[in-house]
Amino acid sequence: MKSRFLLAGLLLVGVVLAAASNTVSAQIDGGSQSDPLEIQRCFLGAIHAVQLPATEAGMLMSIEVEAGDNVTADQPLAQIDDREAVMTRGVAMNQYSAAKKQAENQISVDAAQKAYEVAKAELDTAIDANKKVPGTFSAAEVRRLNLTWERSGLQIDLAKFELIVAFLDAKSKYSQYEQADAMIEMRKLKSPMDGVVDYVYLSRGDWVQAGTPVMKIVEMDKLRVHGRVSARLHSWADVLNRDVKVTVTLPGGKTEVLNSKITFASQIVEEDGSFRVHADIPNRQENGSWVMGPGLSASMRLADK
Repeated sequence: MKSRFLLAGLLLVGVVLAAASNTVSAQIDGGSQSDPLEIQRCFLGAIHAVQLPATEAGMLMSIEVEAGDNVTADQPLAQIDDREAVMTRGVAMNQYSAAKKQAENQISVDAAQKAYEVAKAELDTAIDANKKVPGTFSAAEVRRLNLTWERSGLQIDLAKFELIVAFLDAKSKYSQYEQADAMIEMRKLKSPMDGVVDYVYLSRGDWVQAGTPVMKIVEMDKLRVHGRVSARLHSWADVLNRDVKVTVTLPGGKTEVLNSKITFASQIVEEDGSFRVHADIPNRQENGSWVMGPGLSASMRLADK
């Protein structure tokens, strides 16, 4: 009798364990055993979300947006103190202007050219005079005039070389101006994309170090549906690029149905026997607000082959 009760107990435990095993399998499969095309318990996530950092150390002079604001790419969002950089840029501009004037100054070249012409004329006169009346100019005087002429030619080369140096100096000064201008721009925090301000972590007057997160920007016009598929029911090659119908559960219980395609299927099977997949869906606005957002639950149904 006892052995019968023991046998019955073991059978009951086996049934319970089998049921539990089926339940776990169904959870791993992302759908019921009777409908392997359904991927349940999916969720929406952001494709791009950025913790906008301070690019330079300084005091936050202004924050132009609040959490929930829609922003566009390159829109100014916050300003770090740039007064020192502005003054540095002004000095660099003045130095560049002076160097540019020097590089454009041709007076030294023109003067050297005139001196060369005079020296050449004096040398020619001495040579012609000696041809007519030998000894009018001594050999030493002719050599002196020839040296003066040659030196004048070198003065032209020197004046041109100094202009090249002045031009390079002006170019260097302009690079310093551009660097100062870039330092000013780096203190303007701009949105890297169209999106929504999710968090603003700091306030006007706060001191930041380079790399300190100031706010979080989330792209909202396109979202990503994350799900898991049982490796027992499908291979990743089987579901990759497969058309799916996505059903998103909106706040309040309504649903949004969209067509999409699985653009990623992981080739790594995880401990629960599933692999990750995702599909991207477009979002839309209604009365100034986005209809869907990260964190909403969803399901995906694979299209028949």
